[in-house]
Amino acid sequence: MSLVKQLNREQGVTFIVATHDDYVTSLASRVIAVRDGHLVEDTASPQGIVQEAIA
Repeated sequence: MSLVKQLNREQGVTFIVATHDDYVTSLASRVIAVRDGHLVEDTASPQGIVQEAIA
């Protein structure tokens, strides 16, 4: 994940990651949560720390 963060920060590369891992989610600057094919949350965090998705 450090390489992903470095490429994003230094070269502006965007990554789309599908995960159920809360640690990976916490590293993202934006999280889009999908449940049963429907968007349930779109959260941006300038610090790269995103709160837990809607239950």
